[in-house]
Amino acid sequence: MPSYLVFILMTIVSWGMYVPMVHATTGILKSSLRTYVLVCAAYFFTGVITTGVMIAKGMSPLQWDAKGSPLGLFAGALGAIGALGIVLAVLNGGKPYVVAPLVFSGAPLVATFVGMMMHPPKTAAEWPFYFGIVGVAICTGITMSYKPQ
Repeated sequence: MPSYLVFILMTIVSWGMYVPMVHATTGILKSSLRTYVLVCAAYFFTGVITTGVMIAKGMSPLQWDAKGSPLGLFAGALGAIGALGIVLAVLNGGKPYVVAPLVFSGAPLVATFVGMMMHPPKTAAEWPFYFGIVGVAICTGITMSYKPQ
């Protein structure tokens, strides 16, 4: 099994649990601001601890590139804005079984097209690619039409 699949699984599990945990936290704390501050603190501590481990292993993660650094900050800001969007969706009545399917079916579609614009494929996509994209949209619609009440 390729090693990157372990990290994909890690992401699927952690992001799959993310919206329900935000929902639970917001319900307990009765505050989206407190939830968001805690999410941001977790991002910070995870970054500090991970960087410390990488340095200890000699991986040199602190080598900066003037061109890549602003892009990395922008990527981080997009992640934080997305986290804020989820917190606010939950605060405004979004249930995890509604918010998560919409976010996690919509975001991959956006990522696919942005990724293709930033890194154009060498060949045109075949029809199953577009069929899959339409399928995601249709399945998300079905999921939302038959969500629990």
